[in-house]
Amino acid sequence: AKTGQFRLEVEDQFGRSTEVIVRVPKKYNPKKGAGVLFVLHGLGGNCEQLIDLYRNYAKKQGLIIVAPTAQKTPEKDANEDRPPPIISERMPHWWYYRDGNFLFTMLSRLKKEYRIDENRVILSGYSMGGYGTWNLGLRFPDRFAALVPFAGGISRNEYLQKRDKKVRPLMRNLYNLPVYFIHGDRDYTVVVRQARETRDQLDEFGYPYEYWEEAGGGHMLNVREGSEIMNSVQKWLSPKARKAHPKKIDHFFIGEYCSQAYWLKVEEFSGKNAQITASIKGQNIQFEGTGASRLTFYVDETLLDLSKPIRVMSGGKTIWRGKAKPSSDVILESWKASEDRDLTYRAKISVELD
Repeated sequence: AKTGQFRLEVEDQFGRSTEVIVRVPKKYNPKKGAGVLFVLHGLGGNCEQLIDLYRNYAKKQGLIIVAPTAQKTPEKDANEDRPPPIISERMPHWWYYRDGNFLFTMLSRLKKEYRIDENRVILSGYSMGGYGTWNLGLRFPDRFAALVPFAGGISRNEYLQKRDKKVRPLMRNLYNLPVYFIHGDRDYTVVVRQARETRDQLDEFGYPYEYWEEAGGGHMLNVREGSEIMNSVQKWLSPKARKAHPKKIDHFFIGEYCSQAYWLKVEEFSGKNAQITASIKGQNIQFEGTGASRLTFYVDETLLDLSKPIRVMSGGKTIWRGKAKPSSDVILESWKASEDRDLTYRAKISVELD
């Protein structure tokens, strides 16, 4: 497999092409495998902007750095936070928040050419890339080990309103995904109010997080390796690994295009989105929620014994009870959804809701 730094031309599933810089450690060991660190650049930048953000750290940790160039997002199925034309016209490109974008296309390609440690896929970005980091991580939290957004926000519409009620519920999806976000208190490009709103919301949920607010810091912070900020970030990142088999999922499904989180999938929505909390204890799956008319629970065999009966419960009532049967169709179906070994399952249970 090719090592060192090289450039690729990549086409995503939406017919868009872009340039990507890939840096593979020269000591890459195919027997051990490598994690992946995606770095997403800011508005007006390209793949070169952040390629050195984690240069030495990636060498020490054995991480492949991937830096794509953002392109104009498709008009159809636009990001939920697309602002009014008076603002969006000034944004020639942006990160697209749907599966099949450049980031996931590159991850799929890397898996075909390298041995990838899927539990060490990290997402980081600055400014516009911070928005991309937040929004991709919050929609697909089961794909990442950690998020590190710098000077980014949750929604572009929060330039005009305090809390975007359409996008903010996604913060719930950090239940199993660690995040360290960094912002300057004198940032007038992406106002610090957005980061503080995120901090306050995470406090409301009682979720753990790391937040660095740089006193006197503007939009451009000192994030060179060796700086106080980066030393703190890298120390925090080093032990992080994806929690691929959580016993509890608390998830807001913002739409049909991201309908699965870990072993839980909304097969049919009764509205535009759904909020589901599900947990596993022993051989029991307990769930509560709104917005879904049909759910699928994939049988995660690190949590459930496939040879024994499983019970699905909601509101104190048993919805389903029996043995889930292994099927090659389920294996192919779950593999196709993410091309991820830890998110591939042999059996599933589907239930209809009133």
